[in-house]
Order: sequence, then C-alpha cells, then structure tokens
Amino acid sequence: MDFQLNEEQRQIGELAQGLFADYGHEHRAAELARAGWDAALWAQLQDTGLAALLLPSELGGAELGVTELALVLEEQGKQLAAAPLWRHALAAAALSRFAPALLDAAGLAAPIALSLDTALTARLDGNRVLLSGQADAVAVTADTGHVLLAVCLEGEPKLVFAPLSVFGQAPGRLFTGETVVELAADNTALPAAQLLPAAAHEWLAPRAMLAIAALQLGIAEGAQALTVAHLSEREQFGRKLGSFQAVAQRMADGFIAIEALRSVLWQLAWRLDAGAPIGTAHLTCKYWACEAGNRVAHAAQHLHGGTGSDTSYPVHRYYLAARVAELEMGGVARQLADLAAYIQQNESWRAGQ
Repeated sequence: MDFQLNEEQRQIGELAQGLFADYGHEHRAAELARAGWDAALWAQLQDTGLAALLLPSELGGAELGVTELALVLEEQGKQLAAAPLWRHALAAAALSRFAPALLDAAGLAAPIALSLDTALTARLDGNRVLLSGQADAVAVTADTGHVLLAVCLEGEPKLVFAPLSVFGQAPGRLFTGETVVELAADNTALPAAQLLPAAAHEWLAPRAMLAIAALQLGIAEGAQALTVAHLSEREQFGRKLGSFQAVAQRMADGFIAIEALRSVLWQLAWRLDAGAPIGTAHLTCKYWACEAGNRVAHAAQHLHGGTGSDTSYPVHRYYLAARVAELEMGGVARQLADLAAYIQQNESWRAGQ
C-alpha cells in the first residue's frame, strides 16, 4: 500500500502552510482578542478554495475528501489560526450531500456553525419539528447566521439546520479567545424539512471527530517545535537543557505520541475517503488525539519552566488549545471506556480492522 501524499495533496498542504504562517496567532492576536475570530483569514480561506474542499464543483468546491481537509487543519493547528474552518466545511458538505435546498437558501458566504454535542431533543408535529433543550458552547462568529445541530429524535441522533435567531442565546468565550453561545429552545418550531435524513449524522460524526484530531495533531506539533527551540537555546549548569537525559526522554515520549496520532489519523482519513469500514478506527483516533494533545501540551508547559508562565510567550496558548480540543472529544478516560464498550459489544470488530 502507498501511504504517500499525491502531488495535489502536497500542494494543498503547502498552500495552507503559507497562509496560516501569515495569519497565525502570533501575527493576528489582536484580531482574535477583539472579535473572537479572524475575518481577514476567513476571506483568504474562501478566496483560495480551502474552505470548499469537500463541496461539489457546482458550488465552487474541489470535490475532495477529508484527507485534504485534515492536511489543512493540521497546518491551522500548528499556527493556532483563528478561523471556523472545520465546522463550516463539514456542515456545508453535509448539507450539500443531504439537504442541498437548505444550503442554497442559506448560502456559503457566512460561516455555518456546527455542534454535535448538544442536549437538544426533537419531536415531529405534523409538518413541523419542535426543539427543546440546549446546546452549550457553540462556536460562532459575528457573521454566523445558521447552525447545524445534533438533536435526539425518538432515541435516534439526527441533524437539524436552523437560523441562530430562533434560539435563546447566552454569549461567552472560550479561554482560547473563541466566541461561543449557549443556545436554548423551548418547543421552538421549525419546518420539518429542516431536519436532515438519519444518514447525515452517521456521515458527519466520524468526519467531525477526524477534523478535531487533525487540529490536535497540528497543535501538538506546534507545541513540540516551540519546546525543541527553547531547549536548544536555554542553558542550565553550563549545558543546553535539551542535553539532559530526563528532558530528552520527555520529548521522546511526546514524539511517539504525535506519531501514533498521525498514524491512526491518516488510517481513518483513508477509510472514510475510500468508503471502507471504519471499525474501531474512529475510537482509536479519538483516544490518541486526546492522549497526544494532553501529553505534549503538558510537557511543553513543564519544560519551559518559568517561561511557560509568561502570557506574552506563546507556549501557554498551545496548552489551552490542546485542552479545548481534548475536552471537545470527551477526554482520554471517556475514549478508553467507549473503545472497551465497542469491543465488548461487537464480536466481529476484528473483521473491520
């Protein structure tokens, strides 16, 4: 099997690398602090087509897969660039595939919000769907007008597409600076046509997890690179910090975790793009995304010593970003429990490997 990237994929990665290097956190921190996102970066992502990789050509997309999107998200994570890329890209792709009329009505100019971790329930009432409950910490921008949300309908997960304006909203911010809202509904009525088919959630869920894992891979790589530079420059007792055995071992542990995440991430991306059974690949990827992010971010903060406590130095931002990504996936312990439960309940899981 050939696991090498093709020429088109390499070019996409290089384009993303150059763009995010120009619009990374260290260059655009003031914009993030002011607005909670980077509108100029978003415009660049649209102009370059990186925000439409998964869309069909008639919508200006490249008709590519999650492998290409993951390459872009990895570069975004390295630079901690503030753009709602993965949520918009996957929400738009799901709508184009399962509810194109809804996407036509909403348009693609403004970022579409997405949340698959909600406490929203839905029930059908004739030609309406009634929503109740809440969705916490839904990432939005000042331009966001619509949101794709997971709901529970008769015990089954579904997706509903709705204007933000129909919900009660309580604004807030994550400690990474990203703007979020808590959405509340109390028998909020929407046309039943805004409820997507059941297959939409099944299609979207593993791809959303992959997107967060790809961001986490980039975050871990960025934190690791920053720490290597620090340990190569700073001295203690007349020696470079990186020359101490305990320090080198800690960095080696981080490298192993990053490479483990990279391996399972690309395996899952290939399976999704090829239409192959994913078996336990998505659960394994979630575990390693949580584990690698946690391990590398903690080591980076620790090995920077007092410098890691200086908020004018970027290492703490990698720690916060890694923590947000880990919590968005549920944390290491939850992933191990989910993986164990899957293996226990699915005797044929080995056949899907």
